[in-house]
Amino acid sequence: MDQTHTGPEAQWSSQNRRDQTRYAVNLPASIKIASSEMTKPFQIKDVTICDAGETGMGLSLTIETQTSREELSRMLAHRRTCYVICQFPSSERPSRMYGEIMWVQPSITSRGVVMHMGVNLTTSQPGTLTELNAFLEKLKETGRGETA
Repeated sequence: MDQTHTGPEAQWSSQNRRDQTRYAVNLPASIKIASSEMTKPFQIKDVTICDAGETGMGLSLTIETQTSREELSRMLAHRRTCYVICQFPSSERPSRMYGEIMWVQPSITSRGVVMHMGVNLTTSQPGTLTELNAFLEKLKETGRGETA
């Protein structure tokens, strides 16, 4: 599945470049995206983690305001740092994972902008990657959802 990177690289296949196996999941989350020269920082609370691996995850979200492709390009022209906040099923508290948005695939619809994005996880709160890895280990044991 080819994903369009909005930065200097044109198109590339995220699955071909991926080093780690990803597992299909359906976890509610929120994302805080850092500011750039063009935009202020913002948070989106209605996000779904669609796939997850040891070093990254795929997210899906809808922004319900109308926007143009030019505005989207300006907003997402460069890789941006972010926090993904979610609660893993076996965890007692939300996990806050720090990463970098590597690619974004926007689609403008009548409801707003539907975006799929790939996040490369870099560092997180102590224990968060342990929680992520424990969650992934359970998925491996059950053989559920391996995507690539």
